[in-house]
Amino acid sequence: MTDESALLLPANAGMGEDGGQESFKEGQVRFKKVDKTLDKITSRKIVEVGSEEHERIWKRFERRVGTREARFKRLIRDLWKRQEDSILAQLRSIERIEGKRDLDPFDMKDWVKRFREAFRPILRKVVDEAGNESLEDLMLIVDFDIAAPAVIRAMEKQTQRFATHINETTWNDLRKTLAEGIDEGEGVDKLKARVKDTFMDYVGLDPAAGEKLSRLEMIARTEAVKASNAGQVEAWRQSGVVKGKAWLSALIPGRTRETHHQAHIQYQETPIGLDENFAVGAGSGPHPGAIGLPEEDINCLCTMTAVVSED
Repeated sequence: MTDESALLLPANAGMGEDGGQESFKEGQVRFKKVDKTLDKITSRKIVEVGSEEHERIWKRFERRVGTREARFKRLIRDLWKRQEDSILAQLRSIERIEGKRDLDPFDMKDWVKRFREAFRPILRKVVDEAGNESLEDLMLIVDFDIAAPAVIRAMEKQTQRFATHINETTWNDLRKTLAEGIDEGEGVDKLKARVKDTFMDYVGLDPAAGEKLSRLEMIARTEAVKASNAGQVEAWRQSGVVKGKAWLSALIPGRTRETHHQAHIQYQETPIGLDENFAVGAGSGPHPGAIGLPEEDINCLCTMTAVVSED
């Protein structure tokens, strides 16, 4: 077997102790040279929409994201409860409500900071898990570097965006409903009820919502998918063996976006480099969940497949 007919595979790529040539090191990752008859393990192949392979990869991603989504839900629910209690205490302290139509629901700067501080450790754990799982999926014996500058930048960007956007929406919703109540001459008790109803609707306790996903569920899912895919891309960069990426759409009949279905077809056939952006709909971004448009990112459950170098 010549070097040209070999692939670099991890040392634990399903081979016995005597199943290949002598191990050697490349950085912190151990590889073995094996015959290309095993190329199905690592060489990229197109994942057809709706195929068994598509279902296998996506179901694994969905399971992983589900546990992370639950963590984000607990975090956001707790933050909203504290925020609600603070707003209610503020309303109780107001002696005269008439004429206060422009009442600020809460201190935006303070609550953005609180959300950032609470979000960071959860996000770090999720990205670290996703990164390590991605390296394990490649069968590489190396730890994901959560402290790498690129990873820190990606997490800080997501943290700031999360804390700012979630509070801006809450602030606007509360400002609107409180102004309506004040215009109608409502007292503090009724205004407090408006605040409680707003947060109740956020967490999905409004019977009128039916099967519609609550704001809590949408945010938690969106953040979990974004963090999971970000960790995956950063792990692939660190691996030294992944050279490209391809979009893999969610498998949810009747709910997968057409733009994401088309992205799957396009990028499975023509993958892009790790540092390139996917063009999806009217937006673009490095991975699913980070295309930059609400209509493409919110509730997205897509992921990616790796293009592994055969050099």
